[in-house]
Amino acid sequence: METLEIDLLPNWCNQWPELLIRFNDTVIFQNLIKEKQTVKLSLHSKNQNNTLNIGLNNKRFGENGIYDTVLNEDNNIVNDLFLEIVDVKIDSISIKQALINKNYQTKQDDTTSEIYSDGQMFYNGYFLFTYNLPVINSIIEHKYKISNSKKTKTHYSDTDNVFNYEQDLKLIQEIEEILNETKKFDS
Repeated sequence: METLEIDLLPNWCNQWPELLIRFNDTVIFQNLIKEKQTVKLSLHSKNQNNTLNIGLNNKRFGENGIYDTVLNEDNNIVNDLFLEIVDVKIDSISIKQALINKNYQTKQDDTTSEIYSDGQMFYNGYFLFTYNLPVINSIIEHKYKISNSKKTKTHYSDTDNVFNYEQDLKLIQEIEEILNETKKFDS
């Protein structure tokens, strides 16, 4: 069992923001956040493919004539309902950076899209974090594995491919296959 801790900072506009947390497709928390607070929950993880959704659920965009964003005469936002994730931890290890490295999934009407967010939720939607057990391995991979968007510089000094050992594993496998072939000739 893992412990989830989320430090939150709400902003009121017509109402307080509602935090919705789903874990493995089950709602485990749904409540208004009325002040800076920490939500602590227990997660009963499976060995593989755990999904954690942390999101905002109740922002109104004109329903019954109510908008949870207030604009001035110059169309500048003067007040807005939002919820900020100050930090989020699993077993006392911060996953906020790993969480925001993936875009925020917004839901408005029947449309979904992705936007960059540094932890602030201005739209209905969610952040998604997936992991396997042991959770520490998944956290390390999410936080530090950088995808290789550029071509490999050299085979042995690929600074764009940090914490990605796939090429090394292929090379090791090729060497093992060659060694196995040479053993056949030694017999």
